[in-house]
Amino acid sequence: MLAAQDAWATSNPDTAGLSLYWGCDQTSDAVLPVTNQLTCQEEMQFPCFDIPSVPDVLPTGVDWKFYGSNFYVLPEIWSMFDAIKSIRNGPGWANVVNVSTFDDDVDNGKLPALTWLVDQDLDDEHPQVGSVCAGENWTVGHLNHLMNSPYWKDTAILFTMDDFGGWYDHVAPPRQYGCDATQPFGLGFRLPLIVISPYAKPGFIFHEVAEQASIPRFVEKVFGATHTLSDLDTAAQDGQANDLMNAFDFTQTPLPPLVLDQRTCPL
Repeated sequence: MLAAQDAWATSNPDTAGLSLYWGCDQTSDAVLPVTNQLTCQEEMQFPCFDIPSVPDVLPTGVDWKFYGSNFYVLPEIWSMFDAIKSIRNGPGWANVVNVSTFDDDVDNGKLPALTWLVDQDLDDEHPQVGSVCAGENWTVGHLNHLMNSPYWKDTAILFTMDDFGGWYDHVAPPRQYGCDATQPFGLGFRLPLIVISPYAKPGFIFHEVAEQASIPRFVEKVFGATHTLSDLDTAAQDGQANDLMNAFDFTQTPLPPLVLDQRTCPL
């Protein structure tokens, strides 16, 4: 979603102690397996990766923010950018902010051109953490706020989830890559993607093959990036990813907002 790759990691970090953060802020005992593409052997590495991410290819003047939550009790925001060394340990970390500021930024005309809006808290819909109902209300509340603002006329929202079994299917991944045939990387089971925009094709089902790297590719296309992430790092998959442009019709009469009601959630 941020870098169009996973730095060849094959699992999550394993740590003996309590480490609610992940990435560069994890405790020193946190390591994860990464496949060496030259030897095809797995090596244990600390999950703070020296890889490029979308901000590295944005044209000058395109501002961005990552709006996230503090994972219940943490002083820092939980963000996938935490695993990208140049952001976590550089000036870009100032762009990682608390989601509580999102609605105010919308109201005050301060929403950046590119935003990530991610919940990693009691409303994140993970099993045994929060409810699907509460998660839906979290999303609907923020999107309703955006739809009812002047930003709506220029907005494209790409709503997805990192893993969600309700959208699972058994079709073999259409593309594999990686070290060799015995340790292939590739596309996994299908994930949801809902396109919300005045220029989204109404009632349209996108039948083309897309992937998480399609979102960075879409961003690059929208903002006229002169380089892709795959130009900077061959592990990145955005260069060959579907750009999602066929989900839009920029010549159609702009669609009005679809404001939804929030539900009353069971206790």
